[in-house]
Amino acid sequence: MLTMPYKVIQFFTFCFTFLLQIFISRIYNLTMSATKLFIRQNKVNIAIFMFLFLFSLIHYLKPGLIYTKEGGFREFGVGYRNKTVIPAWLISIILAILCYFLVIYYLAYF
Repeated sequence: MLTMPYKVIQFFTFCFTFLLQIFISRIYNLTMSATKLFIRQNKVNIAIFMFLFLFSLIHYLKPGLIYTKEGGFREFGVGYRNKTVIPAWLISIILAILCYFLVIYYLAYF
């Protein structure tokens, strides 16, 4: 029976692993570049989708800072229990800007 020396088996294992890593990294880079290209072409649409998802989540959770106990929006103001300094319209403006900047940040640094 013919047996291969340990060093030869180790060498072939190393080569196979190395080639597999190169192949996987090529596939990963292709899919990532395609993903980034899609995001770059649809920045605004993705930011709008993120905004709608996050604002719907906020509306579903109904935090006490924005909503009354009955489920309505609190009015803007200070000094009363039924008013807030963080109204829903301010949350929506800040959230929309934040979503767009997150998409831009992803394209620039990832």
